[in-house]
Amino acid sequence: MKRVLVLLFAIVSLSSLVTLAADPLGAPKAGLGQGKFGVGVEYSYTEMSLMREYNGIWGRYDIDEMHTTYLTGSYGVTDWLEVFLRLGMVNLESSDESPYFGGSLSFNNDYDTDFIYGGGIRATLGCAGPVTFGAVATYSYADLNGDFDSTWSFFYGDVDMEMQQIQVALGATWNVSERMAIYGGALMHHVRIDQDRVNHGGSPSSDLLIKNDDGGSMFGGYVGLEVGIIDNLVLSVEGSYTGDSKGGSASLGWKF
Repeated sequence: MKRVLVLLFAIVSLSSLVTLAADPLGAPKAGLGQGKFGVGVEYSYTEMSLMREYNGIWGRYDIDEMHTTYLTGSYGVTDWLEVFLRLGMVNLESSDESPYFGGSLSFNNDYDTDFIYGGGIRATLGCAGPVTFGAVATYSYADLNGDFDSTWSFFYGDVDMEMQQIQVALGATWNVSERMAIYGGALMHHVRIDQDRVNHGGSPSSDLLIKNDDGGSMFGGYVGLEVGIIDNLVLSVEGSYTGDSKGGSASLGWKF
């Protein structure tokens, strides 16, 4: 029965990766050990539905798809605390609709691939048998440039975006065996985007503030599966869901 449950969980996790996260989180615990290092390659696919503000009027802003790839380095500060830094590339497409003109004006924003960087911490808070309790927090920043067009032919031009993401998760890791663990927990995913549009069609340019919706939409949860391929080489897949974001990620990490 135990093996069946693990297999079903793996299928669900892999399905979330294929069909749909924000930046990868990993197990909510410190897993390196004091003085140890880790390196990894991570990929995530994200969709978000946020709120945009222009001249005091709010409307929807959708990140239709965001692809992020990271190279990550980690260090075990103590047996219960590790820190990590990330450098990678991100590419995204977004769309939004003007709250004016009865919804007849909508925009498509296509961004070039550019750098994204960040980091975070993982901490172990306690253990109970095969279950470890802990927390993970991440931060990322990206400055992207691209172009936009719209349903009105004279609205087109260049677009610039500064995007910041903060994630905090509290959860647990169940060590199923020496080479397999299931993890998950409660998640907060905060997003802030400052976007500038420079219109080439003769109409005014615009500055937008984009952020999470109100009413607790930044809160949700995540689950993941961690498998040791060989000693010190670990593959992880996970899926996350909040009120305004969903996604999946995969990572391959080496500990030494």
